[in-house]
Amino acid sequence: MSFELIEATELHIPMSQLLLYIGTTSLATLFRRQRLTLIISYVFVFYWGFLQNALVIRDALHGSLSTILVYFAFGVILLVLAVFSFFKD
Repeated sequence: MSFELIEATELHIPMSQLLLYIGTTSLATLFRRQRLTLIISYVFVFYWGFLQNALVIRDALHGSLSTILVYFAFGVILLVLAVFSFFKD
């Protein structure tokens, strides 16, 4: 994958979701819930990067379904491991 592909790809984030993200992370930070803030950030980034822009990613990868499935699988695995490690005392 070249840098030209990354530079040419435009991802769109709806303003309402951006405001929801800012509000939830701000509240979690104000209540000193750093672990929750990290989980919220990861979920939003994963959603915006993959689910919201799946068609853009698919077109950029020329319809490679295996690459998309690997990206999604690793994202879910990372989320499960993060949640497990954050709440393990």
